[in-house]
Amino acid sequence: MKQATARQTGAPFTHRVTMRGHELTVDEPGEMGGKDEGPSPQELLAASLASCTAITVEMYAQRKGWEIGPVEVECEYTPADTGAPTVFNLVL
Repeated sequence: MKQATARQTGAPFTHRVTMRGHELTVDEPGEMGGKDEGPSPQELLAASLASCTAITVEMYAQRKGWEIGPVEVECEYTPADTGAPTVFNLVL
């Protein structure tokens, strides 16, 4: 089983997240009540989607023996609004 653990640091909305020996700070921007000490959870989700897609493309190309050059994937997103979910869009 894999695990990621978020622990509040004492400041509102600021958490230390640990996974597999790595650590990062997650926080909300000032306008959302945080101290902006790290990316927000939505930003991390967008980063996860972009990096997972980029690595998948890179691995697939490597298995096929294709030289594709540097891989770049952007994840654009519109944050959730009243009643509407967050919408993510990947751009290769």
